[in-house]
Amino acid sequence: MIQEKKRPLFAFDLDGTITREEMLPRLAARLGMEREISILTAKTLSGEIPFETSFRKRFSMLRRLPLRVIHEEVRAIGLDGDIEAFIRRRPEDCVIVTGNLDRWIQPLVEPLGCMVRCSVSRPAGDENDTAAPNALELASVLDKGEALRELRTLGRPLVAIGESVSDVSMFREADLGLAFAGVHRPVPELLARADRVFYCGRSLCVFLEKLENQV
Repeated sequence: MIQEKKRPLFAFDLDGTITREEMLPRLAARLGMEREISILTAKTLSGEIPFETSFRKRFSMLRRLPLRVIHEEVRAIGLDGDIEAFIRRRPEDCVIVTGNLDRWIQPLVEPLGCMVRCSVSRPAGDENDTAAPNALELASVLDKGEALRELRTLGRPLVAIGESVSDVSMFREADLGLAFAGVHRPVPELLARADRVFYCGRSLCVFLEKLENQV
C-alpha cells in the first residue's frame, strides 16, 4: 500500500475503464469497417499486436472520417457513472492516460476537467484547404509508461487503473495498480501485476476514496 503522506494521483485508462465501450469500433461503424477495426482492437487488447502498431493501422483506416462525425459518436459514448463522478469531484487528483487521439477524445475528456495524457495529432497539409477540412495526421502515439514517469516528477504517489495490455507499462511505473473488469476481463499480464481487481465502478471508487482518507 501507499506509504507517502501526499495525496495520490489517480491515473485512469479511458476506453473500457472510464467508458463503457471501446471508441474506435464505434467510429468504424460509420465507415462500414466494424469487422476490421474490431479484429484489430481485440488483438490489441489481448496483446497479440503492439498498441502503437495497431493504433497506427486503425488511425489510417479511420482518418478519413470527418472530425464532426467523430465528435458526434464520441459524445454518445456512455461513461461509468461512478468513475465519472469521482473524477469530476477531484479533477486536480486525476489524470486520463490513453493512447487514443487528442482531437478525437476532446468532447469526452474536456467536461471531466482533469489532466490528460494521450496520443497527439496535427493538421494534415494546409489548414485552409477546404477540400479536406479537419484532416489529421498522427504526430505521436502515447507510451503509458513514459507518461507515468513524467507524472512521477509531480512528487505524488501514483495509482494506475486499467484493464488492457497497453496498461501494463503504466502499472510498472505506479505505486499501486488496480485492474478494472467492469467492461472487459483484464488481460493476464495486467492481472499478474495488479494489487487488486475491481468488477464495478462503485467498488473501485469506494476503494479510491479510502486511499484518499489515509493521507
